[in-house]
Amino acid sequence: MSDMIVLEGTITEEGRLVVELPADAPRGTVEVTIAAKSNQKRPKFLSKEEEIAWEEAYDPELEALWEDYVKNGPIGATAQEIANAPEFGAWADRTDIISGEDYVEKLRSRRRYTW
Repeated sequence: MSDMIVLEGTITEEGRLVVELPADAPRGTVEVTIAAKSNQKRPKFLSKEEEIAWEEAYDPELEALWEDYVKNGPIGATAQEIANAPEFGAWADRTDIISGEDYVEKLRSRRRYTW
């Protein structure tokens, strides 16, 4: 299990948080972040198949990551981290691209004059 799990819970009128933890949840001291659950605008009438698809499309972990991004902004990378990223130099083995700048300009001009 990863260090982060996303759960749904309820806060009672008395201010208690009620959640049900999975058996493999971490034990010990944890940090809890609370965000109001967004109410997706769902169509009023869905077939059983549409209802299943709607529920399967909802990803609470992805929503939590997005909310964190919106709240805190992007996480910056250092020049060294960018240089070590697997995407850096992805075209190094291509023989048809001598200069990245020339290649991009060629693609732009092709798009610019295509009707």
